[in-house]
Amino acid sequence: MNDDTFGDLPSQTPAATGLPRQLLKQALRHDLRCGPADILALANLFRAGAISAQAAIEQIEAHARESLASVDELAALTSASSSGPISEPVMEPVELDALIQTSIDAAWTDARDAGVVLQGPVGWTEVAAMTDPRQLAQLLRLLLQRLVASASRGTTVQMLALHAGPFCRLRIRHAPPSPVAAAALAEDRPAGIVARRIMASLAGEWHRQRDDRGGSAEVWELRLPAAGPPR
Repeated sequence: MNDDTFGDLPSQTPAATGLPRQLLKQALRHDLRCGPADILALANLFRAGAISAQAAIEQIEAHARESLASVDELAALTSASSSGPISEPVMEPVELDALIQTSIDAAWTDARDAGVVLQGPVGWTEVAAMTDPRQLAQLLRLLLQRLVASASRGTTVQMLALHAGPFCRLRIRHAPPSPVAAAALAEDRPAGIVARRIMASLAGEWHRQRDDRGGSAEVWELRLPAAGPPR
């Protein structure tokens, strides 16, 4: 199984040393301009009769979701950078099934409109992590929003929590994989910087791997300290 680890961070990430001006310029000049520019191009194609109304609407919606995700990611990065070092996490036992369901509920409408199917755990696994629920909820919102914005119609996103010795594994499996989402979460992109910052604060690791069950699927796995042995 291919396993790329995102949990091993350099001693100082861009988010820890202040927001780099170059990153801000790139986001403003490219990320925030890309969606509107694509929408204008689609409008021209529609006027020329090169694309149907239904296809134009679907692509405009996709570009709008991508733009909104980029704006929110940049806002999260600028907020984190301007506030200095991330606040000390308030660690407590957190049932991951409940947090997963809350995250799915929050993303449900956007996912439905994008044609993305969100699935939570079947039954109650009673897996509990020792973590900061506020920071972990922020991270899950970031990851789900990015997946919904970047995934193709018909994508299925499954979330599940498992025990693994001293760790809990919160798995986000999506099929088919989204190269756009993976690129947005690179270590030099706003979403990637914020995600790594949170995982470092929570003493966790973030792994990206191909699904070991085969097929065309990818898994993002958050490994967090367990609150205790399985119940």
